[in-house]
Amino acid sequence: MTPEASFDTGLDVLSVRKLNRRSVPRIAWQVFAPPDTSRGVTSTTGMTLPECLVTSETPFPVQVDGDVMRERTHAEITLARDALWVVA
Repeated sequence: MTPEASFDTGLDVLSVRKLNRRSVPRIAWQVFAPPDTSRGVTSTTGMTLPECLVTSETPFPVQVDGDVMRERTHAEITLARDALWVVA
């Protein structure tokens, strides 16, 4: 969903303020189109972020590498540069 993402830059972050069943098809469509920031979707594509802090008044679900973690009211994501080697 962030087509400009690169292993050579910082984190690209895409956030959705509210996710309900009605908005899932629109957000899924954005995999193939640029994010629409006017509809509750925010993207930092093109910025070089070394870290990101996500906060919410209500707990939200978190997944790490497909593993479901406990719900949280904040999550800190930090870039671990050169932690993964990709051979293509």
